[in-house]
Amino acid sequence: MLKAKTVKQSETFNDGVLNVCQSKDGVIIENKANSIRFGNKTYGVQRFFKAEASGNQIDRMIATPFNDFINREDILELTDFKDNVKKLYEIVMIQKIFDSAPKSLLITLKKT
Repeated sequence: MLKAKTVKQSETFNDGVLNVCQSKDGVIIENKANSIRFGNKTYGVQRFFKAEASGNQIDRMIATPFNDFINREDILELTDFKDNVKKLYEIVMIQKIFDSAPKSLLITLKKT
């Protein structure tokens, strides 16, 4: 008999909102989606040093509700609720998290 998979963690998306901008060669072409909520995540030392060793930089990591329209080529415009400042980020890595409630995307970012 198959057992239901247990949920390891729950995600919250209460730290700000983001806009997904389609880009080509670093130039924003159009907005793909607006006002998607996100939650800040803590990235570990191992993830940071693996990124540094591969030539990438990590400035921030966020979690968003699961979707299929955010791609690695997109640029994200994040607005934090705490200081209401907008910042642009490039996506370094997208990781799909299926065993959280709700399902989510873990997105690693670097400043543009």
